[in-house]
Amino acid sequence: MTDLLPEALFRTIGTYLGVPQTLDLTGAKAAVIGLPFDCGRHPRRVGARLGPAAIRYMSTDMVRHYRPDDPGDFDPVRALGLVDCGDVPVVSAEVESSVETMTAAISAVVERGVVPICMGGDGVISLPQMQALSRKYPDLCVLHFDSHTDAYPEAGNEQAINPATTFSYAVEQGYVDASRSIHFGLRGFSYVPRVFDYTKGLGYQAIPIEALESEGIAGLAKRFKDTFDDRPVFLCFDMDFFDPSAAPGVFTPAWGGATAREGLALLRALKGINFVGFDVNTLTPGADLKGQTAWLAATVMLEFCYLACDSLGLTPEGGSSY
Repeated sequence: MTDLLPEALFRTIGTYLGVPQTLDLTGAKAAVIGLPFDCGRHPRRVGARLGPAAIRYMSTDMVRHYRPDDPGDFDPVRALGLVDCGDVPVVSAEVESSVETMTAAISAVVERGVVPICMGGDGVISLPQMQALSRKYPDLCVLHFDSHTDAYPEAGNEQAINPATTFSYAVEQGYVDASRSIHFGLRGFSYVPRVFDYTKGLGYQAIPIEALESEGIAGLAKRFKDTFDDRPVFLCFDMDFFDPSAAPGVFTPAWGGATAREGLALLRALKGINFVGFDVNTLTPGADLKGQTAWLAATVMLEFCYLACDSLGLTPEGGSSY
């Protein structure tokens, strides 16, 4: 006789895709980490700190594990032994201490050989990930999908670390190899003149969204792979990479972005890159439309799971082409 209730009578709530919430990483090859932090800098679109909760909520009922065109019925979530570690305890607007806490949490996962799949949060959340990953991978590169470079110069007496300086700071601190790193999807307007030139001056490649049309998905994927070769890559996905018609609930939307079909197809084309960490960020639920952007972000994370399986050599049985 046991006092445990039958598991079949209950289901997990409150985690990404309903996976187990645990800090026991035994058997896990990847772990979801919530980073509910934002600097509160936008005059109206504040609240990216609520992104992880919104993604988890929409994932449970709106995201499925299997691809209908996959004859092998491969389940990347099961293959990864995916777990959800919950949220890192941070205080929004307390930048330095929160970055330190996030770095420690992500490092604890990375040190155990587990791939972090993080969700935020504004663009600052990518900084502690790069710091943590660079400790294990000193030749770390970054592939950043965004309408902005987030590699701006520091302005006046503003906080050195903010959503606009994430990737400037990462280079200054030596977290990434800018010469092998890429910002893609760039478009729109900026408060700062010649910001693309500044980004390139840091060593990064800065590729405007127009390359999606001129080079195509296959051409871009090849360009990315040629740049990275076999180096470890952190994939940072800002949801404003998508056009606001597909993802209205973001921190700083910009018209002329990728459609949902284009963005998801591009992610699938990245198979073969040596990814060691992932994040999706800037989802701002207060500006969302019936959870549309959160649902898309949860789907982006599932694509991360497929890419993590590929990087880890978790080849599906039956020759699936996932």
